[in-house]
This record gives sequence, C-alpha cells and structure tokens, in this order.
Amino acid sequence: MEEIFRQEMLKLRSEYIAHSLTQVEAMRSLLQPHESVRLRTEALTQLITLAHRLRGSGQTYDLSEVTDWASILEDDLRSIERNRGRLTVERRRSLLSVLDQLRSILEAEQDKDRESKIEDRGSKIED
Repeated sequence: MEEIFRQEMLKLRSEYIAHSLTQVEAMRSLLQPHESVRLRTEALTQLITLAHRLRGSGQTYDLSEVTDWASILEDDLRSIERNRGRLTVERRRSLLSVLDQLRSILEAEQDKDRESKIEDRGSKIED
C-alpha cells in the first residue's frame, strides 16, 4: 500500500513539475517582448498570479526552493505593480534571472524523479 501511495505521489509531482515548467516559460514570454518601461496591466496581473500559484504549491510537492524563488518573484512583481508597472532594464533582467533559477530547480527535480522511476523499475525487475 505504501508503495502505491509513493508511486501516485511521484506521478502527481512529475505532472506538477511539467506544468510548472510550462508556467515559467509563459512568464518568460510575458516579460521578454516588452521593450517599454511599463508592463501592461494584464501581463503584470498574469505574472503575479502565476508566481503566486508557484509560491503556494511548491511546498506541497516538497519543492521548498520553488516556493522560496517564487516568493522572491511575486514580491518583485508586486513592487512593480505598486510602481504602476514601471520596469527598468535591470529589473527585467533580475526577473528573468529568477525565472531561470526556477527553471533550473524544476528541471533538476524532474531529472531526479526520472532517475527514481528508472531505479524503481530496475528493482522490480530484480525482484
């Protein structure tokens, strides 16, 4: 029974990581094309919502680093929101850097999960 639960959690975690990677790429695409000094309200709202979701859900899947970096991202985005969407070149670079960090963490966790699945299959074959 424990093994079934572990396998289901691993499956859910893998799906969460894949979805989160998609969200990170969506955030990158919202930030990159803007060369103006202001983010559109809709884009900023969407960025904040995505960052907030990552912040809240990372801990559920034992991804505290995702929660930590998403927290930084959300706080920065809320600061931009308070500043009427004003976005300097340096701030944009900083946001993109945080997104790169999130992507790296998620990809590393995705690799670990794949390795764990392969090891599980190998041990089942040996049994």
